[in-house]
Amino acid sequence: MLFQKLNKTNFINLLFFLIPISFIAGNLIINLNIILFIIIGAIFYKFEIFKIKLVFIDKIIIVFFLYTLIIGITNNLYNYYYESSAVEFKVITKTLTYLRFLFFYFLIRFLVLKEIINFKFFFTSAGLSALFVCIDLIIQLTFGKDIFGYDSAYIRMLSGPFGDEWIAGSYLQRFSPFLFFLVPLFYNFKNKNIFKIFSATLIILVLFGALIAGNRMPFFLLLMILSLILILENKSRKYLLHFIIISSLVLIFVFKFKPSSYVHFNNFLTKSTKIFSAVISSEKDFSDPVFNTHFKEFYSGYETWKESKFFGGGIKSFPQRCVKIVINCANHPHNYYLEILSELGLVGFLILSIIFGLVIYDTFIRKYLIKDNLQNNNIIIPFMFLFLAEIFPFKTSGSFFTTANATYIFLVMAITIALSQSNDKKI
Repeated sequence: MLFQKLNKTNFINLLFFLIPISFIAGNLIINLNIILFIIIGAIFYKFEIFKIKLVFIDKIIIVFFLYTLIIGITNNLYNYYYESSAVEFKVITKTLTYLRFLFFYFLIRFLVLKEIINFKFFFTSAGLSALFVCIDLIIQLTFGKDIFGYDSAYIRMLSGPFGDEWIAGSYLQRFSPFLFFLVPLFYNFKNKNIFKIFSATLIILVLFGALIAGNRMPFFLLLMILSLILILENKSRKYLLHFIIISSLVLIFVFKFKPSSYVHFNNFLTKSTKIFSAVISSEKDFSDPVFNTHFKEFYSGYETWKESKFFGGGIKSFPQRCVKIVINCANHPHNYYLEILSELGLVGFLILSIIFGLVIYDTFIRKYLIKDNLQNNNIIIPFMFLFLAEIFPFKTSGSFFTTANATYIFLVMAITIALSQSNDKKI
């Protein structure tokens, strides 16, 4: 029985270990990985998964998925009976397949609560994968091609192992923080000076990689995550000045020897400032080049939401609904909250806002303001800060409902919620 239990634990941890790696391989591999993870988990643990005690936030998450299902069915029935054009069952199909993330969420909740997940393996996988992306980006910058033969066709950005997708910076923002926690949490570095040099080297590599990748918002979010951790964690606060100095030196070095990066990031700050000022003053001239594609997509998301304010049009309904209102619509509004408003309406937005608020209360408020036993739980730190960055409202983003984003959101959220219920974990 013990041997069988070990086999189960090792196999499920192998699939969990592969999740950060699958994000490099692409959506097909991510889907294959999580589907295998869900199926194998169901075979191994059966109905035991659903016997865990449900806290209030679990019940709200179930309500959210039931709501998406009802909205999907309702919208498809409405289109079938009242729309003159041919009916496509895309909304209900996407809604049904989206339900896999509910099972994904509860399986992870179960595995964490039962202490089946080996976090050392996961942190190793995430950290080393991020380090690999950094090295691959440096190779691509130096030689014009990365190790897979992808060239650096766009002077301002690099894709690294992601080919024709410019998401390397986003990947580093999501997974590199685990690299900085890997050694302090799971290994004993007796020589403090060597540890400091080692940590500084990792910070230089990650920030350099994120800068040359050229994804501007992920880079600023990565800086925000690392800075907040250093500020809020008592043990790490003494390293804040070192981090500021290292970050500044990396910025100066990259901008000095790669002027296109300076232009790229400076344009971002200039446009962001101008757009923010225009929004505040309600003066928007879309002929002005500063109102780039993303801003127009934000606007199209807002206009589409107004057509169905309370309930939305259902998951993945935005492209079909948007073209009836705004010219040149994208597949999504490039902002989580505008997409949620458009596709799930104010009701769906409210449900998700409650979920996000509860996660923030159960982590940040309890750990840093109330200071209960959660302050001893160090494994939760990267997850809670990464969750905060993921739901940061003032950023451009992919679709909330795509495979990669949904996998990451419910992965981080499930672990964060599960660990917030485990006050006795003192690693």
